[in-house]
Amino acid sequence: MKRPAPASDLRAALLTLPATREGFEGLTAQLIDAATGGALRLLASGDQLGVDGIADPHGAGPRRAMQSKRYKPTTSLDRT
Repeated sequence: MKRPAPASDLRAALLTLPATREGFEGLTAQLIDAATGGALRLLASGDQLGVDGIADPHGAGPRRAMQSKRYKPTTSLDRT
């Protein structure tokens, strides 16, 4: 199935972003903030135990966390 042009254009644009807080991780955090109305803090590089960003609970809601992944066509997902 062929992807529609807007989805292909978006995918191409996302792949040009660096996988950093100034790039893809930062964009992901901003989108989550906009959708949930809270402030998600990105963690420093290094061993993050599977979490790139975390936010305190908003109202009576749960604490939110995110792990951002951006795979390129050449990314190996070998599960050995």
